[in-house]
Amino acid sequence: MGISVLKLGGIAVCLLLIWATVALNPLGIRTAAAQSQTPDTTPPQLALPGSITVESISRQGVAVTYVATARDVSDPDPPLVCNPASGTVFPLGTTTVSCTATDAAGNSSSGSFPVTVRDITPPTLTLPASFKTEASSRLGALVIYANSASDTVDPGPVVVCDPLSGSVFPLGATIVSCTGIDASGNVAGEHFVVTVEDTSMPTILGRVSPSPNANGWNNTDVAVTFTCSDIASKIVTCEGDSTLVREGNRQSVGGIAIDSAGNIATATLTGINIDKTPPIVVIKSPAQGAEFLLSEPVLTAWEVRDTLSGVDKATGTTQTGLSVDTSSLGPHEFSITAIDRAGNSTTASLSYTVVSPFADFVIHNAEVALEGGSPRDEFLVEGTFRTGGFSNGINMPNEAITVRFDGFTQTIPAASFVRESNDLGFKYDGASGGITRFIVRDDGQFLVKAEMLKLPGVGLSSPVRFSLRIGDDVGQTDIGLGVIGPYRLERRQTRDFFGTVVSAGEGILTAKTNAGIVSVAVTPATSIRMSHKPEAGLSDLIAGDLVAVSLVEQDGEFFADKIVRVPAKTRNKHVPGEVVAITDTHITVASTVPEAAPVIFRRAQNTPVRFHRGESEIGVGAFVIIGAVRDPLTGLLSTEAKEINVIPRKESTGKAVDGDPADGLNPFNQAKIVGVLEGIDKDGNWIVNGIPIAIGPLTQLDEGLTVGQTIKVHAELMPGGRLLARRTGKTAKGSESVGETKLEGVFEGIDEMTGDWIISGLNIRVGVTADTDGFPSLGQTIKVLARLGDGGSILVREIENRLDSEYTEAGNSVLKLQSAFLGVDSQGNWEVNGVKFAVDRSTRLEGSPTLRRTIAVEAIRQEDGSLLARSISGETPVGRLSGNRAELTGVIEEVLDNGSLVIQGVTIARGILTESEGDIQTGDFVEVEILIQRGGSLLAMGVVLRDESALRDYPGSSPVDMQGILDRVDPDGTLTVNGIAITVGPLSQVKGSLISGAGVSVEGLFAPDGSIMARELRIRGRRAALGGVQATIQGLVEEVIRNRSGNARAIVIDGVAINLETLTQVKSGLDNGTPVLVRAFIVDGEFVAREIEDIDTSEDPPTMGRFVIKGSIDDIDHDDQGQPEILKLNGRDFVVSSMAITGEAPVEGSAVEIQGDIDDGVLLATNIESERESTENQGRIEFDVQGAITSIINDENGNVAGFAVDGNRLSLRTLTLFDGILERGMVVQVAGIVSEGQLLASRIKQIEEST
Repeated sequence: MGISVLKLGGIAVCLLLIWATVALNPLGIRTAAAQSQTPDTTPPQLALPGSITVESISRQGVAVTYVATARDVSDPDPPLVCNPASGTVFPLGTTTVSCTATDAAGNSSSGSFPVTVRDITPPTLTLPASFKTEASSRLGALVIYANSASDTVDPGPVVVCDPLSGSVFPLGATIVSCTGIDASGNVAGEHFVVTVEDTSMPTILGRVSPSPNANGWNNTDVAVTFTCSDIASKIVTCEGDSTLVREGNRQSVGGIAIDSAGNIATATLTGINIDKTPPIVVIKSPAQGAEFLLSEPVLTAWEVRDTLSGVDKATGTTQTGLSVDTSSLGPHEFSITAIDRAGNSTTASLSYTVVSPFADFVIHNAEVALEGGSPRDEFLVEGTFRTGGFSNGINMPNEAITVRFDGFTQTIPAASFVRESNDLGFKYDGASGGITRFIVRDDGQFLVKAEMLKLPGVGLSSPVRFSLRIGDDVGQTDIGLGVIGPYRLERRQTRDFFGTVVSAGEGILTAKTNAGIVSVAVTPATSIRMSHKPEAGLSDLIAGDLVAVSLVEQDGEFFADKIVRVPAKTRNKHVPGEVVAITDTHITVASTVPEAAPVIFRRAQNTPVRFHRGESEIGVGAFVIIGAVRDPLTGLLSTEAKEINVIPRKESTGKAVDGDPADGLNPFNQAKIVGVLEGIDKDGNWIVNGIPIAIGPLTQLDEGLTVGQTIKVHAELMPGGRLLARRTGKTAKGSESVGETKLEGVFEGIDEMTGDWIISGLNIRVGVTADTDGFPSLGQTIKVLARLGDGGSILVREIENRLDSEYTEAGNSVLKLQSAFLGVDSQGNWEVNGVKFAVDRSTRLEGSPTLRRTIAVEAIRQEDGSLLARSISGETPVGRLSGNRAELTGVIEEVLDNGSLVIQGVTIARGILTESEGDIQTGDFVEVEILIQRGGSLLAMGVVLRDESALRDYPGSSPVDMQGILDRVDPDGTLTVNGIAITVGPLSQVKGSLISGAGVSVEGLFAPDGSIMARELRIRGRRAALGGVQATIQGLVEEVIRNRSGNARAIVIDGVAINLETLTQVKSGLDNGTPVLVRAFIVDGEFVAREIEDIDTSEDPPTMGRFVIKGSIDDIDHDDQGQPEILKLNGRDFVVSSMAITGEAPVEGSAVEIQGDIDDGVLLATNIESERESTENQGRIEFDVQGAITSIINDENGNVAGFAVDGNRLSLRTLTLFDGILERGMVVQVAGIVSEGQLLASRIKQIEEST
């Protein structure tokens, strides 16, 4: 039963329902059957979970879902309310859930259950992975690492690790254990491993003791010690200490260090240079014990050599090439001290004596008796002497006297003489076997008689040299003696004198001498010698000539036996120095010559005094240059001052203010410039070819010099590169190449900005084409051949590294020299490019030697070391013309109005110097020697008629053989040599690579148009084949030369410079000391690298430079035995070792492979092998046929164009060689080549048929 509330028409109606079956009527209204109801008093039944325990997922707790239900007997779904409800986030801990259910009858029931939220999950640790670290000391390493923990509930769990971060961990592996704990006490534990290891190499340092000097050299044994250390481990091995006792450069010592961890380190000390040997000093001049006349110019010559470290400096009493001190009488010491770069020193010293020549020394009587050694040979000499103007007098008996007669020499000590009883002089009586009697009178008469032991059967050779020295006064002469019996010589009086010619003619020579005017008879037998004219006569002598005359007495009369014209010495002499005393009548000057005594000059009231460059006073301390005059007979300097020049005080270097030289030209800093005088700038400098040249007060100027003239200037290179003119004059037309410059100076280094070489302060440009002797050493004297470029720059053509002096032992071999004739010195010696040759009556003179022209000299070395010319050959007038030579043979087709010849269409001019045989006419068969002039014009030097029977040797063409310079190579293959077109065809043989500027020799035929058809063209000289001479070089890089951009432009290996070009492939760091392999070729004497790469030295490190050269030999220098001494390939010299050649000796033009060593810039060939013939003709198909001519083939003009031999058609060309006329049936042998399918005949030879 229930109660229902209905709304009917908006009115509430309460119905008491009785439980019954409800049915729906058709209107859808519920109806129920009435049923009886019982009241409900039973509460619902609850179904609750027991206790619930869940894990918290955050610090807020966790959402808990549970199931709680209620049942009721009367209410199928009694409402159930729980608090907290299911799905609510329960906090940590236990929460009681209370539930209440109420049924429809209002019955209710309640219940509860606990929900527990707890945290039992340990925290999560974040640790590093196991790792390794390097030990920083022997304690290990300081290790810092990161660690952390996270927890879903506890925001700050605690992490504890052991060992702690920031602790020092020992070597080896250490386990780091970490524990994390959250607020609930949950614990997590993990670990990682830290390994401290030692992988660093130990440190090894080497040092040498003693340390090298500033030049990098030691002169004692060198101790090498190594010290080893390691930051982490201890050192277990440290070895390598040693002491170097062997001399050598670039030595090395290695050391090794090993630590306890097994790490190994090595160190090598390189570049240890030891030289314990002092340098060698050779004094060539003056000689020990030599005697020189007072003020005699005696040049020193000494040489210092050191083969290992090199010479650092050498100082002497007088520098080499300068005069020794002969300004004072008596003994002098001369010494040279040389120090090498290692500090070893050597001092060589000697003594010489300065003596005064007798003004007059005459032998009146000489007797010699040679008894063949039994008992003794004797001589007697009587004569007179007169002391010279510089003598300090003879103080008998307190003077020592020395007599020399042939090989006999004896000195009578001072105080050995006694006064003669007649009081006329002093005498000496000696023992047998020497001077037995010597008398010297107060008036200058003397007599010497001596015994000298000679070998049995050996006589004297006339003339006999006799000399007498009394104190510091000397005289010397030759005594001519005639043989009158076995070992006996006749008495013969001679008299020698110097004089100035007064007149010469009609058999009488009159001369002015110290004794007055002397006239002597001259006979046809008199020998008259002049330096420039060996076959001279009396008429060749003129007044004023200085002559030396030897008189001979015969039959009581004197006549001239020999007259020699002495080249005049320089009359004027300038003496520079500082004034130390001055009066109205005298001036005393301290000479600039070291240790020379002051020189006193007389001065008169009218002696001119000239002031220069701001000077206005003369007094003590002033620097002056005294002009004086030489005595023409003795060469001694007069004591009378002719002029006094006052100039600014000199500096200690021997240079004046602004760098002007003290006196004369510095021999090591000279320049010779030939060019056009363009003008004078605002500073007074002369401009020659763009170069400013200072003109000083001492500059010697020729008269008549004007702007626009070609002049020649001798100048001195001053510090900073300034040029100071010393002599300036006109240039003989054609005698010099305009703009050519010859320099000699000291190499001072490389300009870092421009790369120019610095020679005594002057910058010069050294390009890839310059011919050098390798890179010079700092301070080394070098000789430069150059030309003047645009703007006054100096462009180098050739550089020669010169030694301080040269030394050659005397011998009898012939010396051949070809160079420029520079003149004749004061002694009559001919100077040929710095080499002096004596001439006498035996010297043959050919041609016309001309100053500054090339001459050829053949000479032999004399006993005193000088060179005596056997023959001197000069050029003919035609030979001096510039150009190149050719020869042409053919028939003269026409003689033009101007005299020119036309031969096979080629025009050859004839000049006034053309030498011709007979009358040359049209139709003559001639041979012409041709000079090819600049521009290609042809000038006949000589025309020779040839026999017409020789015509068959030159059918239809004119042969030519010429040499010249390859001007250019055109794209069509045409060449131009000296302005003449050269055609190269299939039959032409070209030997070498065609490069502009190369020297060539051409053999071929002249074509009608004036060109030359080449049969053979050979490239010669240094440009014969660019890259044709290949080189492989290995060694250590000593130096890298860089340009101003810092790029390497050359490297140096054992003193040999190797240039780098843009296309050079560099596979190396190019560090100093790096072993490298260089593949290069030689261009104009220089190495140009093609490729550079490092060498693996782990097995066999190079100890010295090595090279391999492949190419053709241009030239060979031979030694005295005819063996190859120097090979030249493309301008580079290779010194040949005595063991280098095992087979046939190489010849010029042969291909060779050269292996050898490099030592301080010298390329020493140790093995030379001939290469197989070059492959020049590869690609040429050659043939050789023989047979009878079956047919002749003519061209459209009827000329023979070919022929057939046994069915083979052969073509003719202009270059085809044939002796005769081709006819059918003729048996011939034909050689030729195959070209474009044709058989081209190069040579045809007729074969005589066998009978």
